[in-house]
Amino acid sequence: MDRQRLALILSVIGLIVALYLVIEVYTNIPIACPGTGIINCGAVIHGAYSTLFGVPLADYGLVFFLLETLVIRSRNRDAFTLFSALGVAVVPFLIYLEYRTGAICLYCTTDHIIIILLLILSLMKPEADKVK
Repeated sequence: MDRQRLALILSVIGLIVALYLVIEVYTNIPIACPGTGIINCGAVIHGAYSTLFGVPLADYGLVFFLLETLVIRSRNRDAFTLFSALGVAVVPFLIYLEYRTGAICLYCTTDHIIIILLLILSLMKPEADKVK
């Protein structure tokens, strides 16, 4: 599988996860995640640190993955690297907010890992796609 196809698949998975979180934020349908202890998606998604400028963080995630998917489809390697680097730069802040909340959201963590993997893929040389 070539690098772009893998990046596109990861980005779409991130988009689906982000969409799931957005739906949960606005509908309050119980999320498929433990609701007590350190793993507590609901505490993160609805907690005191779940919005930025009055907008749920899940919305930002959805927009990020939508734009990332479009950037990957554009085949602009520099834009892919830049946008992925922007995403990775935000991940520590999001993890800090989870720390402040005292809980971890497994879905958020999945998206954080995908963002890091996308940056790694964006930095790989195009020759890595070729089979020797």
